[in-house]
Amino acid sequence: MWRATLGVAPQAGGDDPDARVYRQIVDQAFDLRIRVGRDGRIVLCPEECARLVGCHAEDLLGQPFTTLVHPRDGAIVGQYLARVRRSRASVSFVVRVRIAQRRWRRFELVAAAAVSGHDTLIVGREARATRSVAAEANAATDALTGLPLRGAHLERLERALARARREQLVLAIYVVDLDRFALVNDELGRDVGDAVLREQGRRIAAVFAGHGEAGRGDGDEFLAYAWAAGGADEALLLAHDIRIALASPVSVGEHEIFSTASVGIALYPRDGNERSRLLDGAVAAMHQAKRSQGDRHAFVDALPGRKSSRLLLDAALRNAVGNGELELYYQPVISLEDESLLGCEALVRWHHPERGLLMPDEFLDISEETGTILELGAWVLRGACDQVTAWRAEGIDAIQLSVNVSARQLREEHFADLVTWVLEAAHLDPGRLILEITESIAVRLAEYETRLLHVLRSAGIGLAIDDFGMGHASLAYLKHLPVNRVKIDKAFVQGAPASPIDAAIVRGIVMMAREMGIDVVAEGVETREHVEPLRAAGCTKAQGFLYAPALSAAQFAAFAAASRRKR
Repeated sequence: MWRATLGVAPQAGGDDPDARVYRQIVDQAFDLRIRVGRDGRIVLCPEECARLVGCHAEDLLGQPFTTLVHPRDGAIVGQYLARVRRSRASVSFVVRVRIAQRRWRRFELVAAAAVSGHDTLIVGREARATRSVAAEANAATDALTGLPLRGAHLERLERALARARREQLVLAIYVVDLDRFALVNDELGRDVGDAVLREQGRRIAAVFAGHGEAGRGDGDEFLAYAWAAGGADEALLLAHDIRIALASPVSVGEHEIFSTASVGIALYPRDGNERSRLLDGAVAAMHQAKRSQGDRHAFVDALPGRKSSRLLLDAALRNAVGNGELELYYQPVISLEDESLLGCEALVRWHHPERGLLMPDEFLDISEETGTILELGAWVLRGACDQVTAWRAEGIDAIQLSVNVSARQLREEHFADLVTWVLEAAHLDPGRLILEITESIAVRLAEYETRLLHVLRSAGIGLAIDDFGMGHASLAYLKHLPVNRVKIDKAFVQGAPASPIDAAIVRGIVMMAREMGIDVVAEGVETREHVEPLRAAGCTKAQGFLYAPALSAAQFAAFAAASRRKR
């Protein structure tokens, strides 16, 4: 990676010729030039840099710099900026930055302390594999592999589909992903990884020469299409050729790198007529091949009906964050003593471009299975914490925020770092955040994940068990977890008015929690009849449709204002 030394700049005021020369050098050397304040928010951004990331400069001012950074990279950026503030020494690093058209590009960045004050200067340019947006937009060619970039390849695919429609031809669409390629970068370095990508790109291009065309996708992904007069059989032979070509070792210096690939295949017109549907299908098939331990290929039509639908959904979900299709809603948590507002639970909704508004239970399970929950969960956590900070600026204070966490997130090595960084970036007290895990997850926690919960709790972050009482966890198990809240499952809350057994369970949970010093929230409170057994049992907090459904950020702000007026 290139390195830059940022010394003391000449003063930018007046007509100082040194200052003008300095500004010209910086402007020409770096694609990205941003100044952030002590709180990590953008205080200065030239208009041309704002255009690079698809915004106007005035829209970026006051926004956290990390809103431009991929959710998985946010924690490390926060750590680097904190290091600059502490030591006033410059640091260099590579992260994914969102550019126009909501695409992610790797940028080589340098952060350094400003000459005066507490601001941090961040400058950088695109990493070698993707450098120079303007040049590559004109050439439409990936600098590393020599293949057409994704946008250029998709344009050519659209033209090929138009020809296939006119001439009634069969076209095979391929998505090729190198298996476990991240290990190469992590263990041998990016230079070795780049060399492997360059060679594998050359091999893929050779396979498709005379049959169609290959292109560069994101990261270690390649795209391709080929004419397949013989239908699925011919497309299958080409998939075998791809895997054989990529399986030969790549020699880089003293290293010999062995690779395998997962290949997804969609056929026009059998699997669809539109480019987006065919690509989503090929991506879904590729992930199915990868789920079978990699070094496989899969056709869209080979996926079982429900599994095909779920994988197509996951393929679309991978673009949902970047496309702005996700929205956070907030369900109020209410005091049963005076019905005042105590907090909220953040819930994600997906505005799917074809299927409309989707609820979490329609996409979170598949997200958990395929790993997209890591990016999605980071986006939810960051967005919800930023929203609470924004409400505080509007006078809506003392809000306790609950965010759901999946088992896969708890297995992520740097999850605790991510949480603490998000809290620091949002200037949110750790005591304002509660992470919720379901009871079924709690009983399956491994030793490492249990230690992680203790680390989070010792940092002051709240931990809650959701859907409590459904029989998964014993009280003996519960005492070993550092939780400070349980949420009574709505089945018992709604059954308590008519069922003595459900009412007894509610009383037992509240009594047990009180003895252990654990807070209790009742879920699914929808009628006044649900409230009375809860109050009788000594439960003091609830959420449910009786008080409010999940609300948009603006609706929640209005609800909070109305709640204040009632008091």
